[in-house]
Amino acid sequence: SVTRGADDRQAIITFAKPYAEWRGMFAGNTMLLPKSMTANPDVFNKGQLNGPGPSAGPFIVSALDRTAQRIVLTRNPKWWGTPPLLDSITYLVLDDAARIPALQNNAIDATGLSSLDDLTIARNTAGISIRRAPGLSWYHFTFNGAPGAILS
Repeated sequence: SVTRGADDRQAIITFAKPYAEWRGMFAGNTMLLPKSMTANPDVFNKGQLNGPGPSAGPFIVSALDRTAQRIVLTRNPKWWGTPPLLDSITYLVLDDAARIPALQNNAIDATGLSSLDDLTIARNTAGISIRRAPGLSWYHFTFNGAPGAILS
């Protein structure tokens, strides 16, 4: 069950029985959705195909263009934290072969490097900085605990 906490930004969740992976519900790319977005399987599966869902972060999806394969995020006016430094962030879908040339031509500001060749080209391009940062990883093992299984 879910009940309201001390204010609109807190919820108290009580499970009917022990649930070991409860932290995973609130970590990584997982989000809590309002009941209106999970009312039935059709709403859950198709509710965000033509527009974004809610956002509690510093940015909101303000434009989604399937033809141009572009998503634009802008500052969330309801964000209660420190305002972000950027006014907007634009995500583009690019073929792997187009990413480094787009970076070299200043058409994009950042991209991931997926090969040693990309790294070498980027290192040898004036004005490009290589930044390394740790990334989040999440691993999950599901074991069969049904009667008769090796772990039952």
